[in-house]
Amino acid sequence: MRKRNLFVTMLAIMMAILGLSACINEDNAVENTNDSKVTDFNYAIGMTWHLYGFGTVDESKVTKVQPEVDDEWFNEKQYTIIFEADGSLIGHTFSNEFIGKYTIKGNEIGISSLGSTKIAEAYDGEKYYEALHYVSLYKIENDQLFLFYNNQREYLIFETSE
Repeated sequence: MRKRNLFVTMLAIMMAILGLSACINEDNAVENTNDSKVTDFNYAIGMTWHLYGFGTVDESKVTKVQPEVDDEWFNEKQYTIIFEADGSLIGHTFSNEFIGKYTIKGNEIGISSLGSTKIAEAYDGEKYYEALHYVSLYKIENDQLFLFYNNQREYLIFETSE
């Protein structure tokens, strides 16, 4: 009888622990409203992110990526990045395509194994590609992706149309 009571007590404790761990944790919640904060990187996976510009934390300044091409085909491919669920990434600078890998741990992101085509780069393409090598943190907020680099003093800001 005593063993049965101990077993039932242990089972109740385990179920309580499992029940608490299944509760939604606000820090990892994903909300998709225009004014919401999104902290889970899963939100970013599979979407095409378009580079809007380069920001500096100290000056709270964003410089829009150049050029602003009127040709619709170029706008769709230029300055993009897509994070795949398998840890790979693909994207485009102004003139070139690139591939690589990424890892996520909390709000830290590591981008590695970057490789690209080698057509002569123009405008902000080289600046974008080089910044990707030094990205260390991310933030997703209000349907925008921020990738911080240069000891978190600068960032790339992306938007998505999805």
